[in-house]
Amino acid sequence: SKQVEIISRFRFENKLANRPENRTVTNEPVMIAKQGWRTQVSSRLSRSTTIRSRVELIWYDKKGWNPETGFLFFSDWVYKPLLRPYGAAVRLQFFETDGYNARIYAYENDLAFSYSIPGFYDKGFRYYLNLSYELSKRTGFWLRWAQTIYPGKISVGTGSDEIFGNKKSELRLQFQYVF
Repeated sequence: SKQVEIISRFRFENKLANRPENRTVTNEPVMIAKQGWRTQVSSRLSRSTTIRSRVELIWYDKKGWNPETGFLFFSDWVYKPLLRPYGAAVRLQFFETDGYNARIYAYENDLAFSYSIPGFYDKGFRYYLNLSYELSKRTGFWLRWAQTIYPGKISVGTGSDEIFGNKKSELRLQFQYVF
């Protein structure tokens, strides 16, 4: 209908990859199967408010040497009233995977003229808040606050990107003036 949209997809792919736990001098390529199922439900509550939820499951090398699974759930609330200069978007998300091979990518609303499609693996929670306000036809202001929480972790990331603690936060501000 015009108010509710349901999308469901099952995806199956085979790719060549190095054999896990290879004990020979050269890497032996093998076919690795990856399957994924995604279902998303979007509901337009009013002209200005939309709620969207998604469930996604991944099975990586299910019958192979190194099987991994992944799960992701999120729920969005998007508010953009007609003929008003402001808007907002909020996401609450949970994800859990056995490892990096079962990572799940999810598109995120971002600042104007930007987009974000991060990959999620391990176990954690994520939320973000986007606010926008058009001051005039030539100027606009956008704010984005996002945080990922990894319960039970001492640090997040590696090397120069390592953050001590179990939270990864980001704050973005954008101001635009059109000449």
